Amino acid sequence: MTTGAAFWLALVGVVLAVASLTWQFATFRLTGSLVRAELVHGCIGPGGATYGEPGKFNVAMMVAQGYVMEVVGIEVFNRGRIGVNVTRWAMHSSKKDSYMPVGDQHGPDLPHRLEPGVSAQWFMPMYTMQKIVRVNAEVLHRPNPAQC
Repeated sequence: MTTGAAFWLALVGVVLAVASLTWQFATFRLTGSLVRAELVHGCIGPGGATYGEPGKFNVAMMVAQGYVMEVVGIEVFNRGRIGVNVTRWAMHSSKKDSYMPVGDQHGPDLPHRLEPGVSAQWFMPMYTMQKIVRVNAEVLHRPNPAQC
């Protein structure tokens, strides 16, 4: 075998090894559940829920359309290749304090199965979260949740 042929054979071997290692890593990362949750802000009315990105959602316009309850919540996505069970969710008003809605939760019953490629949303009334922040400010002396 000539030196040039040996070089090309070795180069093909290295390329195949790198491709195989990349494929193994991608398969490992995508094999399990890959769950992402995003904070959402919206309103609930008789026709259902409407929501969007916090800070960019027009609550006044939705209230004028008949959506009477302002809500905050999460949208959960399963981007993995196997299903996952959502057993609970909570809102954190600080690094140490959180609130898990039980009776005032709007969304699918928990635990909820999220199959691959599926999303689900859960909401709680905004006044509940505002009350939690107010309690933190008055009782725990934490006026700004971002500084906790």
